[in-house]
Amino acid sequence: MEENSRHLGEAVNSKPGHELRDVKVGPIVWFCIGLFLMVAFSFWITRVMFDYFAEREAKSSPPAVPLLSERPELPPEPRLQVSPIQARKQIRAAEDNVLNSYGWVDQPSGIVRIPIDRAMKLLAERGLPVRAEAARRESGMKMEGGLGNEGKR
Repeated sequence: MEENSRHLGEAVNSKPGHELRDVKVGPIVWFCIGLFLMVAFSFWITRVMFDYFAEREAKSSPPAVPLLSERPELPPEPRLQVSPIQARKQIRAAEDNVLNSYGWVDQPSGIVRIPIDRAMKLLAERGLPVRAEAARRESGMKMEGGLGNEGKR
């Protein structure tokens, strides 16, 4: 124990400073310089490769936008609308005119159109039209269904 206390006493009584034998600065500095040089070299190699590939691509491919040198022509039909809101209003007005007015659909055949409100009122009063053969089939099914149910009992 006396030996341990003597070492402790020496450490406490020694002059303040640092130990030179633990850390050598030279290898750390050389490592940092080497690392910096490797990173710089890899950036330079990458730049050279990108320049080479960009130059090769530019030589082998046509220009990206060939129309820039020519006068642009109008695109083929259908084209985009200049004012879509106004066009939609005009279409809506034309549709409302057809839906809310009387007119001929086929004059030689005697087919006319009537306003939508009037057509809905007539439909509510008269009901949907039914074909003659569909009506016969439906009435026949009702009769058979009634007899078939009684016969099964």
